[in-house]
Amino acid sequence: MLAAGGNAIDAAIAALFTLTVVEPMMVGCRVEVAHIRLANGAHHSLEGLSTAPLATGPAVYTPDPKATPGTMDTIGRRKAVGHRSRDPGRMLGWCEALRRFGPFFLADVPSPRSMTASRGFRMTLYQQVCVSESAADLA
Repeated sequence: MLAAGGNAIDAAIAALFTLTVVEPMMVGCRVEVAHIRLANGAHHSLEGLSTAPLATGPAVYTPDPKATPGTMDTIGRRKAVGHRSRDPGRMLGWCEALRRFGPFFLADVPSPRSMTASRGFRMTLYQQVCVSESAADLA
């Protein structure tokens, strides 16, 4: 991203997109809180923790009364499996960082991720174990 004329924000978001391909169990769509210091010395903070779709309400992630204490499991495993298991505020944080501070558009930044996914990459033993343990959920 830097060689193509982007800045550190573009590079960081591109790296996060790429890591979601090669280590999705460790990264995911996360920009919970970002502190950005610009070249002019200005400081900005972005928080992506508390944003959720309007359709999200208390019943979406109802705690499972049979869950082990401290696990935060929900009825139907909605917080762990499926499209509801992703936190949309985190992705919004990436988009907002790019919109406000990166010269590239969102459509341009995921290209390293796409190249990595299309060329393939060598999985670590840890990744293999994670995929194996999650095979039923992934199916």
